[in-house]
Amino acid sequence: MDAKKALETGKTERVWETLVDLWWNKEQARGFVGPSRGFTEGRPIQVAEWVRYARKAPVKPPIDDVEAFGQMWWEWWVMMNPNWRAHTSFEKRTHPRLEQTAGGEEWGAVDFSGPNGILNVLICLRWWRDAMGPEDDEDYWIEAVEDVIWALETIK
Repeated sequence: MDAKKALETGKTERVWETLVDLWWNKEQARGFVGPSRGFTEGRPIQVAEWVRYARKAPVKPPIDDVEAFGQMWWEWWVMMNPNWRAHTSFEKRTHPRLEQTAGGEEWGAVDFSGPNGILNVLICLRWWRDAMGPEDDEDYWIEAVEDVIWALETIK
C-alpha cells in the first residue's frame, strides 16, 4: 500500500496538506517502523475493516452519518491521547477541548509510527472529509486536523 497515496483526497485544504506532509516527514525519519498492533480500543469499525483487507488504498467505507462518524473519530482520538491532555465530556455535536500544553510528556499511542500507528487516524480523517457534503460542518473536521497537527508537532 502506498500510504501517502491513500491519504490523497479530492477536497484539498491547506490544513490537510500540512498534516499529511508533517506525518510523512515523521514517518520517513523513523523508517516507517512501528508496532505490530495499533491502538484498537474505540476505533471506528471502518478502520478495522480497512486493516483486515490489507489497507487497500481505493477502499472508502460507507459513511451514512457524517456527524456520527466525526463524533466517533473524536472519541477514539481522545481515548488514545495521554491522560495529561485533560478533556471535557462528550455532548452531541461537540468534541472535547484537549489540553495543548507541550512539555516532553509521554504520548503513548499517539506516537506510534508505521502502518499500525497514526496512519490509521489520518486515513479515518480522510474518509470523514470525503464523506462530507455541503450541509456538513467542515469546521468540526478542521479542528480535528489541527489537533492532530499540534500533537505531531509537539511529539519529540
